[in-house]
Amino acid sequence: MRIILLTGGNLRHRYFANRIAQECGDVVAIFREEEGPVGTSGEPTGERAELDRAILTWHFGLRNHTEEMLLGGVGDQWNQEPECELVTVKSEDLNTANVSQSLKSYSPDVVAVFGTSILRTPILGELNCIFLNLHLGLSQYYRGVATNFWAIYNDELEYVGATIHLIDTGIDTGPILHQGRPEIVPDDDQHTIGTKALIVGTDLMIKTLTECREGRLKWRQATDKGRLYLRKDFKPYHARKLREKLNAGLIPRYIAQSRELKSKVGIIQ
Repeated sequence: MRIILLTGGNLRHRYFANRIAQECGDVVAIFREEEGPVGTSGEPTGERAELDRAILTWHFGLRNHTEEMLLGGVGDQWNQEPECELVTVKSEDLNTANVSQSLKSYSPDVVAVFGTSILRTPILGELNCIFLNLHLGLSQYYRGVATNFWAIYNDELEYVGATIHLIDTGIDTGPILHQGRPEIVPDDDQHTIGTKALIVGTDLMIKTLTECREGRLKWRQATDKGRLYLRKDFKPYHARKLREKLNAGLIPRYIAQSRELKSKVGIIQ
C-alpha cells in the first residue's frame, strides 16, 4: 500500500507525519502545506488592540508550550523514512492541477490528511484513491476549525475528541470510520485537552491505515452535520472569555458530570 501524507508544517503536523511514517511504513511522500495566517481573522485593531494582542499572545504561547511539552521529540523535526519524499506546497497552490498531478505521480492508494486547507477539485476529482482525514473534534457535532476549542468554550466538553473520516466535498461531513476522546483531568486547559485529542487521533489514523491495508475499512455516515466554525469566527474576546471560564472551574465541573454527559453523546468507534 502506498500512502501520501498531506499536512501542515507546525510541530503538531510533524508529530502526526512522523508517527505514521515510523509506525505504518509505506509512506512514499509527505506534502507539507506552507503555514498561512493562524488564530484570528486579522490583526487586532481599535481601542482594545493592546489587550487583544496580549490575550492572543497568552493563548497561542500556551498552545506552543503545551505542544512542545507533549509532542516534542517525535515532532521536533521531519523524520521521514529514506524512501519518503518531502514536498512543500503553497496554500494558494494546494487545489491546483499542478499539485494534483504531483500527487498522482506517486500512485497513492491512500492520502491521509491532517491540518490543511479544505481539499477541493481537481485533487478530489482526479485522484483514484482513498482520502482519510483526521479532524480534531467529533464531526457530527462540531465541524470546521478549532472545534475542540469551541466545544470547551461552549461548556460542552462531552463533544471534545478526534474523528477519522472519509473526505467528501463538504467540510468534515464524510462518513466516519473511528472516533475517540482524550482523558480530561482537573488541571487540564484548552491546549492540553486539544493536544491529547491529537495524540488520540493519530493513534486512530494509524489504526485506520492498518485496516485499509488489510481491506477491513468500515464506516458509518453520521446523520447530524454539526455546527460549523471557521477561522474568522475566532476573536480575542473568545480567548479572554475562555480563560475566565477556566479560572471559574469549568473543567472540574465537567469532570463531576462527565459520566452522565458522555453517555448521552454517541461516538463511532
